[in-house]
Amino acid sequence: MQTRCIKRGLFLLATLGPAIQIAVIPAIAEDHSAGSHWMQVCRGDDANLQLICVGFISGVTEVQRRQPASADQYCLPPSITIGQEKAIIVKFMEDHPQKLHLPFIQLLLDALHEAFPCPIIRTEPPPETTAVVPFKAKADTSLLPGAQ
Repeated sequence: MQTRCIKRGLFLLATLGPAIQIAVIPAIAEDHSAGSHWMQVCRGDDANLQLICVGFISGVTEVQRRQPASADQYCLPPSITIGQEKAIIVKFMEDHPQKLHLPFIQLLLDALHEAFPCPIIRTEPPPETTAVVPFKAKADTSLLPGAQ
């Protein structure tokens, strides 16, 4: 009886093994950091995947909010919702399919930077475009009455 179960198990393993490998190897080989993977996660109907997508975006944006603003970052309006952020990021990925091989975090940052660039912050005064020459008026007293 035991040998019969073992033989069936080995038979199933031998026949199903290649099918399992074909199904599992692409999933393992898929780059889970790539935009193409996250596009499926963020656009899917599965509520758990939606939570993962929104959680990732929320984590990145919270870290970025705590950083000092710079020209290469983005500046989110205070009233934006996480749903709006997700919609902007998904739209960016749909509009740039040639970039889906890039890491999702890079696409996320690029999408938000394109939608909400920070104003230029100057640490130095702007360069002068024209030379400023101080005006020194010299009174001509020769025309005054009694002047020589």
